[in-house]
Amino acid sequence: GGRINMIMQAAFFHIAKVMPVQDVFDNMKGAIKKSYGKKGDKVVKQNMDAVDQAVGQLKKIEIPAAWANAGQETYQDTDEPEFVKDVMRPMLAQQGDKLPVSAFSPDGVFPTATTKYEKRGIAIQVPEWIAENCIQCNQCAFVCPHAVVRPVLAKEEDLANAPKTFVTVAATGKELQGLRFRIQVSPLDCTGCGNCADICPSKKKALVMQPLLSQKADQIPNHRFSTTLPVIDNLVSTSSVKGSQFRQPLFEFSGACPGCGETPYIKVITQLFGDRMIVSNATGCSSIYGGSAPSCPYTVNENGQGPAWANSLFEDNAEYGFGMQLGVSQRREKLADLMREAIKSEITPELKEALTQWLDHYTDGEKSNEYSSKIEQLIGAELMHAEQPVNPLLHEILDRSDYLVKKSVWR
Repeated sequence: GGRINMIMQAAFFHIAKVMPVQDVFDNMKGAIKKSYGKKGDKVVKQNMDAVDQAVGQLKKIEIPAAWANAGQETYQDTDEPEFVKDVMRPMLAQQGDKLPVSAFSPDGVFPTATTKYEKRGIAIQVPEWIAENCIQCNQCAFVCPHAVVRPVLAKEEDLANAPKTFVTVAATGKELQGLRFRIQVSPLDCTGCGNCADICPSKKKALVMQPLLSQKADQIPNHRFSTTLPVIDNLVSTSSVKGSQFRQPLFEFSGACPGCGETPYIKVITQLFGDRMIVSNATGCSSIYGGSAPSCPYTVNENGQGPAWANSLFEDNAEYGFGMQLGVSQRREKLADLMREAIKSEITPELKEALTQWLDHYTDGEKSNEYSSKIEQLIGAELMHAEQPVNPLLHEILDRSDYLVKKSVWR
């Protein structure tokens, strides 16, 4: 017949030895008699022979020791968070059952920004950037489902210690004069879907799919170096594809399928709103690639800001997210009340002006972000140089400073 289920079962139980092998085979043959007895002795014998011959035909394949790392070791000389070393890596190695309960956070929270430590290296082919063909449109980065393809902007002085193969070209656009440009791929995070090469609009493709093994020697060091460069993301308007892709993605290297059609949208949303984003996630694909233990693809920027993500079972994520929104609104209204009181008290004119500006714009994401930094600086200075008891309202405002910036709630 055309089915191999009996053969594969026999091979599995012989190799895994999760049960006494002879007992398994006896039970399998009993099941064969029960299932196929009415089809005649010939069919029964064929199935039993398949079980017996499966074990005899097994051949051990020796795996090179180098496959145990597959390139990840290049990244493992960096300081890894305690969670990654003590919890994530054992779980990824299928050893999670050996971890004590004390290894986990008591509240069940898993940290974000951990997929970057996996470096799975699962792609057969990955994109290679051809610098002379690139028109710097950033469409390849826009469509990449795993945030593997990224445009890099750098100043000449920051490239002094770049690897020899870290090729850059002059950045195009009046806002980017004097900067260097490069498309950088993370080969060990790529899933090999080819979306980037397909979308490239250049007459001669600027991204060409090549075997992973041909890219590791040069592109792993290049990728590592690219992560050390200062992020330059505020020179081009984010209302364009090109400008949005200079922003750091705060959703990266997820476990989504190669070529996923959902994750590019999530990625670009985090590029626009991620530093103040709260996600009420519905169960489905997004809960699997967005929060499968032990790693989390939502990450943070250089200020430690990034999306807060939580999953709600089944179809109540709208109500779940509405509750988040109500909670955020209530706490921000309290913050606004404290500021109104503070304005009436004895504070410096500069601080009074900053509080007033915040109250005028606190429902605006960008403006509230701008004025929140100013408020924190001015309150800090006032507390530091105070010669008399400090207004307790200022302490209360600082205690609620997480809510100075308007949150962007998604559900």
